[in-house]
Amino acid sequence: MASFKFHTTPLSFNSLRPELVLAEKGITDFEVVPTDLPTGSHKTPEFMEKSPFGQVPLLEQDDIAIFESRAIARVLATKYSNIQPSLIPDYVSDPKGFALFEQALSIETMKVDPYAGPLIYHKLIGPAMGNTPDEVVIARCSAKLNAHLNVIDGILAKHKYMAGGAYTLADINFMPTFHVLFSTGDGDMITSRPNLARWWADVSGRETWKKTVAPMDRMYAQIQAQMSENGGKMQ
Repeated sequence: MASFKFHTTPLSFNSLRPELVLAEKGITDFEVVPTDLPTGSHKTPEFMEKSPFGQVPLLEQDDIAIFESRAIARVLATKYSNIQPSLIPDYVSDPKGFALFEQALSIETMKVDPYAGPLIYHKLIGPAMGNTPDEVVIARCSAKLNAHLNVIDGILAKHKYMAGGAYTLADINFMPTFHVLFSTGDGDMITSRPNLARWWADVSGRETWKKTVAPMDRMYAQIQAQMSENGGKMQ
């Protein structure tokens, strides 16, 4: 019997966070519940009772439904903390590592996602849905994100990974958003900064990442091909 249910779709880059945790831990004893976003299966009353924002991913375990990708990823990393890599530093044995870990998590949620998210929407998701990009939002978010990435590049000049010398959940949380920036034409934000580029080459070269991101890349390639055939819009 599967230990939990995981609702996901290759269309959701946020789902990559918990998916990558599971891949790193080698966990396969769970049920994948495909979510069909185009038909609105994530907006049904039954689904929204469990995920009230009507979004994936969604984790069902122990009579509780957990939504939000970062929360799910941390729950899973903690649940399987006895399996290497640990992904979450132990405060007792490594207080400095734990502090850097919490700091890196905060940087991703407060300094990257609020600006990368709108860029991804206005340059990729919105146009695919037939919406006109807001160039003012794009310019503002690009400027903010570039400034913050300069700081992150400086942080990575001091240590190998986002939270020190070990690959952790902090690195995982950054990866899906950075990956999609290459699809918006903003990959140079990563590759033009030496320390960030070095970090990205390292983490994106992990076999677990390549395997996890492959279904999404195939899906996005199909969508982009369809958009090219339909004047920049999905059918």
